[in-house]
Amino acid sequence: DYYNENVKNIVRKHNIKKVFDVGCGAGKYGKILEGLVNIIDGCEPERAYLDKLKPTGYRNIYNEYFDVPILDKIEKEGRYDLVIFGDILEHVPHSKIFDLLDLSFYLSKYTLILTPLDCPQGAVVLPNIDNNPKPTERHISFIRPVDIFQKYEVLEYHKNIIGEIPFCLYLLKGCVR
Repeated sequence: DYYNENVKNIVRKHNIKKVFDVGCGAGKYGKILEGLVNIIDGCEPERAYLDKLKPTGYRNIYNEYFDVPILDKIEKEGRYDLVIFGDILEHVPHSKIFDLLDLSFYLSKYTLILTPLDCPQGAVVLPNIDNNPKPTERHISFIRPVDIFQKYEVLEYHKNIIGEIPFCLYLLKGCVR
């Protein structure tokens, strides 16, 4: 929750009205952005989240997996003001991270990334969902700030230590006007 106010401020500052939340989980961004945006669409690979999801602030939730291109889902809805990758990219194979970010660049005005640095994590139990370990919650890759700064126009960058974990927020400029 450390960056919740940053996310709200970004949405207000850039007049964000239409959001696509990649890996929407239990609807965190739908809840914190309720009343600030008109539309939040999302995709989620974890069936257990979808079964328990409280869709406050969401219009559509899609059951989608990262090994299936999300391009079709995003293009069906049109272009977005903001695509959010909140605690997502560390769960995606490194070979697919920049494919997703490039896709977001071409289909949105802005991309928001929130991700830990160097934070190993295995399958975890989410007690508010059920007692079964979730393999989709494993951290299987990471990106470093230099990777982002070399490839994209970064409008905002924040790095903080949360607990013992370095955690970054990036706001990237997209090409949609």
